[in-house]
Amino acid sequence: MKKLVYSLVASIVLVGSLTAVVSAATSSLIGKKVQGVIAVTVNGKAVKDAVVIDGTTYAPVRSFSEASGYTVKVEKGEVQLTMPETINRTEEEVVKELKVKDQINTLRNNIVFWQATIDGNKETIKQAESAIERAEAWNKEAGEDVIKMDTSGAEEKLKKAQDEIADIQAKITAAEAEIAKLEAQLGK
Repeated sequence: MKKLVYSLVASIVLVGSLTAVVSAATSSLIGKKVQGVIAVTVNGKAVKDAVVIDGTTYAPVRSFSEASGYTVKVEKGEVQLTMPETINRTEEEVVKELKVKDQINTLRNNIVFWQATIDGNKETIKQAESAIERAEAWNKEAGEDVIKMDTSGAEEKLKKAQDEIADIQAKITAAEAEIAKLEAQLGK
């Protein structure tokens, strides 16, 4: 709740100070030379260039604010920024969303772990199949008086790895379905 209050206060201060600075600055900027142009990015995305005049950077309010998620309205010579609806939510709504997002992240992390386990089991399957093939080839070429190689251990490992892959794949499918359900709750 404190974060919401701080965000609200910061936004009000930003809008109030922006209005005062813009009106004072615009009259003093007339006739000034642009000293430089600076690229403005919001969350890594390029917005529009800002200009530097007398050591102060001036960014286009609409482009910068809309890229930050604010709604911009100009009325009677005043720029009005409106906070996004996500900030206007109750603490309970925000906590609920964060819990859902945490569940989604946990499920995704589990899927990554399970996929790595499947990869390990696939390697076990390759090794077991190779051992079985070598043993069968040996047994086929060995004479009657030579001891035959036992493949039961490799066959057991093969079966165990195949079963584990099937179990894990079922977990992944269930987790993906749960992620879809949780994302639907978030409105994605």
